[in-house]
Amino acid sequence: MKDRVLVGFISGILAAIGADIVNWLLYYLNYADRKFLDWAAVIFFGHLPTNVLEVVVMQIAQIVWDGLMGIVFILILPTIKSHGIVLKGIIYAISLMFLFRATTVLFDVPYLKSLSIGTFLSNALCSIVWGVLIALIIKRFSVSTYQ
Repeated sequence: MKDRVLVGFISGILAAIGADIVNWLLYYLNYADRKFLDWAAVIFFGHLPTNVLEVVVMQIAQIVWDGLMGIVFILILPTIKSHGIVLKGIIYAISLMFLFRATTVLFDVPYLKSLSIGTFLSNALCSIVWGVLIALIIKRFSVSTYQ
């Protein structure tokens, strides 16, 4: 595939699905009390999801958002080069996590300002999973799309 924007978007979405599986698992194991989709719900609705429709819609919104973050990652790759792409994917994902986390604290976002250690660690782990997956998926698409 030659279209870098499309590759970035698809890679971000596929990586999100993988990270969300881990995220849901940690949530159901009671390790975390917030899911990634809860962040989208608070941003869009101003509250945590209250029914199945809201959960489904916000899960889709969160996955699409990750697709957009995939576009940004693939567009910066020519500048930062693709050597060590997996490490760069992890660094990018952790940077996004800190940026989004800082935003919720600075703007005193309800339901997200204060997180348990389990939720924070779950977010960090799932961000790393996303970073690894997006890098591997982009690499799999084609060398010419990201160099």
